[in-house]
Amino acid sequence: MPIRFAEKGDVDVIVKIAESTDYFKHDKVALELIRSTILDLINIEKKDGGVLVYEDNGEMLGFISYRKEKANVGVYWVSWFAVRKDVQRRGIGTLLMQELEKIARAYGARLLLVDTSGDDEWEPARVARRFYEKMGFKRVCVIPRYYWDEDSAVIYVKYLK
Repeated sequence: MPIRFAEKGDVDVIVKIAESTDYFKHDKVALELIRSTILDLINIEKKDGGVLVYEDNGEMLGFISYRKEKANVGVYWVSWFAVRKDVQRRGIGTLLMQELEKIARAYGARLLLVDTSGDDEWEPARVARRFYEKMGFKRVCVIPRYYWDEDSAVIYVKYLK
């Protein structure tokens, strides 16, 4: 399978993948947060969090990261997720999400949570929300002024059990 857990040497490529997307390309704060979060997640036990990467012929094309919610039981957050712009809409994101769901279930996850931009005028945010809905996530709330740029967050949940 072309999906594996990320290693420390993958961090720069992961950040470049994020930077290639319309969602993150102009967001220097998010790119730095991605770098630091990925470094943290690579060094913890897989049941507590991790980073999955999708490769094709040795070339990394996408990633998804997750973290176990420590203040609850069986709850995992999707923290960062991107597919390189030139290979989007080819099923890579779907495969990454499906693999994450499989791993989360194996660790006893009851549900997955994800947040994304609530900006209705911004096409990358609309694309992200449609993707999560297609994957079976349900919109549960909006948090105004959640992000550092004052954007609202839309919170989605997917029940795994």
